[in-house]
Amino acid sequence: MTAPSKRVNMRVSDEHLALIKAAAHANGQDMTSFVLGAALERARDTTNSLLVTRLSDQAYDELLERLDHDTEPNPTLVRAFERYRNDPRVIDQTQLDALVAPVTSHLPSTFTN
Repeated sequence: MTAPSKRVNMRVSDEHLALIKAAAHANGQDMTSFVLGAALERARDTTNSLLVTRLSDQAYDELLERLDHDTEPNPTLVRAFERYRNDPRVIDQTQLDALVAPVTSHLPSTFTN
């Protein structure tokens, strides 16, 4: 991991600052370490949620069943795919890999392969 070289500044209310200071102190950390740790945990949770789709056993079985049968896409599915493909919020695999690499780099290879 590289040494920190960037700064992040934020404005907080007196009440929020007092709460953060108290929590950092109770946790035996300085404010920078506490805030950074909390932000990184939230960032990992958020990016990890992009990688995982959870299904019930029934939904998983249904998905596998549908994937095993070739069918022609219906017009609604075609329109949905076009909207998805043209949505600027949708990222391609290269962008996704770059986004999650810092998150997954600390995981053992058994979790990422």
